[in-house]
Amino acid sequence: MPSKALTIAADSQTAAAPLPSAGESADRALATWRGIDAVLTPIVGRRGADALFRRALQLTQVDHPVLAFPEWEATAPEGYTALQTLLAAQTDLAAAVASQALLRHFQALLERLIGSSLTRQLLGPLLENPSRGPAAEDESP
Repeated sequence: MPSKALTIAADSQTAAAPLPSAGESADRALATWRGIDAVLTPIVGRRGADALFRRALQLTQVDHPVLAFPEWEATAPEGYTALQTLLAAQTDLAAAVASQALLRHFQALLERLIGSSLTRQLLGPLLENPSRGPAAEDESP
């Protein structure tokens, strides 16, 4: 029996847009996390970015145990690649739901640290459309 979160996500995905494949969710998550890392690491440092990512993983693993992997892999850039591998091995729905949950936990942590306004200022495009990945980049001439 699917969890309540998966059922709700399935209903919202059906109404909104086609569900991406697990591989697509994994690739988009990797691109999103690399983008977040590129923005935050110069500000909070490598250790700060790693700590935020690890804590978001810990919080997300409660409801999404598929995201459990060894502590030593939960640092960038290895952690992002490990996340991609884990997500790609899930069902399409589980990958999409777990990826979004991780991003929501990360955003909440960052907002508690620096406020929602600064979080949006720094990561706005990545948080508003995280599943777009590299395709979200401006393709205008």
